[in-house]
Amino acid sequence: MDSQISEKLHFSNISENDFNVSMRNLAKNESLNVKELLYEYEQSIKMEKKSKKKLSKANLIIQKNILKKDDDLRKDDIKKFKHYSEITEITPEIISDLKYFKTEYGKNRVKYKFLEIAYKNKDKSTLIELFLQLINIDTIDKREEKYRKKVQKYMKKINYKQLQFEELSNRLPPLDFYNNYKIKLEDWQIRTLNYIKHGKNVLVCVKTSMGKTWLATYPALINKKTLFIVPTILTDSSISKHNGIHK
Repeated sequence: MDSQISEKLHFSNISENDFNVSMRNLAKNESLNVKELLYEYEQSIKMEKKSKKKLSKANLIIQKNILKKDDDLRKDDIKKFKHYSEITEITPEIISDLKYFKTEYGKNRVKYKFLEIAYKNKDKSTLIELFLQLINIDTIDKREEKYRKKVQKYMKKINYKQLQFEELSNRLPPLDFYNNYKIKLEDWQIRTLNYIKHGKNVLVCVKTSMGKTWLATYPALINKKTLFIVPTILTDSSISKHNGIHK
């Protein structure tokens, strides 16, 4: 029993300065700063309160211009999508082209096209990934509806939820290939960050890909402490090397 525990439980002595540097580096590599996200959320709440007041004539004009811009972007995306109507394979280059679509409407049309291609090519992993992204997105024509129904029928035959975690854990949002996500904190993350901000001890235990790493960077950014637990020595070594910590 003791030998089994010693193989799984491993402690590393890291100075407080090295740990803070590690967390800051991790935030940088994650392409986000949780401290800034929390600040943006707090500012958005203030703006929301202001927006409930009666809009001035100037603000009404601004809103009208925003709606016109969104409509123009949508029309532009529809034109771009015509160039993808004949593709038969999903390549990294084509996936990267999604960044040129500026509206969710345009991106969803491309995703439905990818869904059709994945179904025809019997690409199970890609099919599951796209199906989960489009599950709440309405179709706009008979072609999209046709393949949506085909994929739904296929999903009933396989245990796609289990396969999602067994085979696609590294492609769950926001790590998937098809989105350029606007990073937004969830309610439970905001509550956790506010606890930390006000000096409360917090234990976070959530599923894979739900944002634990993002939260773990916050205490270092505001000069507080955190306990970072990983399941294996290999993971510990990987994180240390990734963040330039030498033990």
